[in-house]
Amino acid sequence: EVRKYLVELINEIVQNYNVDGIQLDFIRYPQEPILDNDSFKQFGDGEKKSNWRRNNITKFITQLNERIKATNPKIKLGVTPIGIYKSITNASGMEGFSDVFQDTREWLKLGIIDYAVPQIYWDTRTNPKFDVLAKDWVSNSFGKNIIIGIGAYKPEVLNEVEREINITRTLGASGMAFFRYRNIEHKRFYS
Repeated sequence: EVRKYLVELINEIVQNYNVDGIQLDFIRYPQEPILDNDSFKQFGDGEKKSNWRRNNITKFITQLNERIKATNPKIKLGVTPIGIYKSITNASGMEGFSDVFQDTREWLKLGIIDYAVPQIYWDTRTNPKFDVLAKDWVSNSFGKNIIIGIGAYKPEVLNEVEREINITRTLGASGMAFFRYRNIEHKRFYS
């Protein structure tokens, strides 16, 4: 019922407004504790709880994608997952896959999203490293657009923002997005 309600609510935007796309920010579960034991007992159907949670989000995105593309096939659907899909060498921390149940790679692989803007809001010097994560996302795009999210609100990132832009370009990402413009509007870029 919740999925159906949200799909129709978002489709109303697509039907009534001249938008190019829909971007889902924070499309994930909250961090623990998650109070879903009753729902899991009712709807879990013998599935492992972590898979059930990921599948709940995947089902919603699938239904939303089908509905908005039926309304307007040109609409792009995107997500802004946390920057670490799964921890890797030099890039470990809270994981989208296991900590908040985002299976962004599955969504890219299934083609139910057109792009992802991973929030890689770190610098290149400390763990998790920006360059390592950017490469991981671009290498696992499944032919979809990866737009690298840069955390310009952090002083350590702002100090190396041009380096991060160059890394993003070198890796062949589809672009970059800054959180947020206010932090770069007066920045003097050298290149």
